[in-house]
This record gives sequence, structure tokens and C-alpha cells, in this order.
Amino acid sequence: MINFNNSLFSSVIAEDFTKYNIQKIAQALSNIIKKSKSNKPVIIAQDNRFLSSLAKNWVIDTLSTNQIKTLVFSIPTSTPVIKYTMDKNNVDYALIITGGDNPIEYNGIRILENSTPSIIPTVEKLANKNIKIKTKRSNKVDYSSLSTEITCEKEYIKNIIKFIQKDSKENKLRALISTTNIDTQNNFTQLAKH
Repeated sequence: MINFNNSLFSSVIAEDFTKYNIQKIAQALSNIIKKSKSNKPVIIAQDNRFLSSLAKNWVIDTLSTNQIKTLVFSIPTSTPVIKYTMDKNNVDYALIITGGDNPIEYNGIRILENSTPSIIPTVEKLANKNIKIKTKRSNKVDYSSLSTEITCEKEYIKNIIKFIQKDSKENKLRALISTTNIDTQNNFTQLAKH
């Protein structure tokens, strides 16, 4: 059973976090996008968890087979960078393979959206039906003309630095960094060097 808690479907790996369920979610999103006749790409990203890279390829494969364009982060990427990239590229949706704050035996898929009303209840409803998945059924994804690799970490950091420099020339900056998210830690480590 696929159940989203807020924007995250997360489950124990090999129980409900399976190739079949991830592809059902990707197919449900594909159906919604095709019905809306949108030609905007979907951002695809992952964290460092077990199976994240492979699950990202399952999503890309399903979306590409459905003729949905994707912008793909090739390295694990934090949510703030993904959200920044969505806004910069005027993208409605991003799918992130992540377990969120759950224990390590979990993984999942988060849907970020710049649209209202939320499509998450519809994705959940469609994914729990007997949905026909369109896929090339391959673990190796061909980054064809429908998929473009992207990176925005450096640009994201530069924009934060500009904001800090403009706002706090005489003030000392203090930041609280979550130690649970390695991708966010890496972004703030780069920021601290400036």
C-alpha cells in the first residue's frame, strides 16, 4: 500500500519500498502530467541511502517512457538546492528518492510541487489502483533527449553568499546545521569556506 505522509512515501526497503511501487508512483505522476498537457520537465534527485541511485533510474525510466522530460541531479542533493532549482527553472514537480528522517532501513520518494491544489492525494489514489506501468524495463537508463543532467549547488551557494554579504557586512553570521543530513552539511561546509 502506498501512503504519503505529507509529501513523503517512505517504507522499509524490500517491503513497500520496491521497484514496482516506485514505478507506480512515477506512472501516476506521468498520467497526471500528460492529462494536464504540461510540457515542463520534472526534477529527479536522490540522497545517499541504499538503493537511492537505482530507484532514481526506475523513476527516470518510467517518466522517459511516458515522454516526460526530466532534469536529473547526478549526485545526492539536498532539498533546499532542489527547491531553488525548481523555482529557477519554473518546474512544477520534483521527485526525490529519500527516506527523510526515518531509520536507515527505510527509503522512499518525496514529491515537491509548485502547484496548487496538491497532486499528492491523486498520485496516491492512482498508484494504489491497478495502474499500467509504461517502462523500458531496464536497470540501465539511457539519458536520451528527454533527460538532462543538472547541477545547481554552486549557484545556490553563491546566491546565499550574496544575500549574507548584502545583509550582514558588520554582523557575525551564526548558523545551526542539522547533523542528520549529509547533503545539507556539504552545502554549508562550502558556504563556511567563504
